[in-house]
Amino acid sequence: MMKKKINIILLIGVLGLWGTVIYKYISHFFQAKQTEINYQNDISTKLPAKIEKDTFLLSSLSIDPFLKSRNEPKIENTKPFVNNSLPKPKKEIPKPVKPVKIIEETPFPDVKFYGYIKSQGNEEELILVRINNHLFKTRLNADCNGVLIKKIYRDSLEVKFEKRKLIVIRQR
Repeated sequence: MMKKKINIILLIGVLGLWGTVIYKYISHFFQAKQTEINYQNDISTKLPAKIEKDTFLLSSLSIDPFLKSRNEPKIENTKPFVNNSLPKPKKEIPKPVKPVKIIEETPFPDVKFYGYIKSQGNEEELILVRINNHLFKTRLNADCNGVLIKKIYRDSLEVKFEKRKLIVIRQR
């Protein structure tokens, strides 16, 4: 019985809050009279012809408000410090020039691709390749005179020689 009363009171409170929110939102759409701003009152005010400045001297605080201690300002010599010495030019030390290494690249060998044979029992293909006029029957990722066979396509072959890649088209 007590829970039922609390639920009814809470339900009435929630409905009251939502009703207020909805009323505030909807009431703006049904207002008949718009508020008008009268700008003529603002034009009649005039600024003074001359604005006088109020000057006064600011002194440093002698009591620190946080530490609650007295602090007497010290008067130092007010002569400006003038540096008469000119800056010394920096000596430029020439950096030694490193000699350029001349890398002699060996020419890519003459590679001719004649085709491949797919065997029934073995998944790897047997490749027929001529490298520098030597005929090789080899498989994928095999090394032939420094030339590594990387990939096989239907009409071409990708080979690698000393970090350089080349795609060779099948000879007919």
